[in-house]
Amino acid sequence: MGADWCEPCLTVEAQLENDPPEGAFVMKHHPSVKDSSYLAASEFRFTNILGLWGLPSVIIDGEGLLSGTSQIAELNGATSNRTSASFDGITSIQLNDSTLKWETNTSGTFAEIWTLKTVKHSNEEYNLTNLAINQTHNNNGTVRVDTSGEFLVIMLQIDGPVELEIQSDAFAHGGFDPIDEDNISYSEVDSELKIPAFVFLIMLLLIMPAIYQHINEMKSTKEYEEE
Repeated sequence: MGADWCEPCLTVEAQLENDPPEGAFVMKHHPSVKDSSYLAASEFRFTNILGLWGLPSVIIDGEGLLSGTSQIAELNGATSNRTSASFDGITSIQLNDSTLKWETNTSGTFAEIWTLKTVKHSNEEYNLTNLAINQTHNNNGTVRVDTSGEFLVIMLQIDGPVELEIQSDAFAHGGFDPIDEDNISYSEVDSELKIPAFVFLIMLLLIMPAIYQHINEMKSTKEYEEE
């Protein structure tokens, strides 16, 4: 998951191009509406399925998560430490012109078909390989797909969000840009407002016993004077 305007993404793109994980196929997504190569299906996956908010982010085998340049620098180690993922489920695939036929022995699933293509980076003098440019989903075994790209990636999915497992102990915000700066800025301001209120509440709770004792002493003194 990256973006052309995202400066930390440049480092990750160079890493994936020059030192990709052994035996891995890398599919790229541009979920930001600010990109000329933006894809709505990528944004939906980024936000609604994966629950992400910042770039760059790398998903490993649909389960593991690395966020920011500090974590993604450990990509080769993270992939080598993972046990082999099982991608069973699709029993047959046939592509005839633009018609895809597929079968599965796993109930409650659907096929997600991504069309990938090499696209020129809008700000830099290099190309982005395997960038998702279209997506189709289907649950009845026959669907027309976009074959204008260089690859079709077919994924068997279960409807609903995915719970990702972080694959690094490094600080996630090292080399990490929020995809929506306005929302993130609001959250930061909101947090700054909440922190003093929270501290005040704690201080109030701490001094409550002393206040209560002082009030009791004042009552006792007043009653003594009245007598």
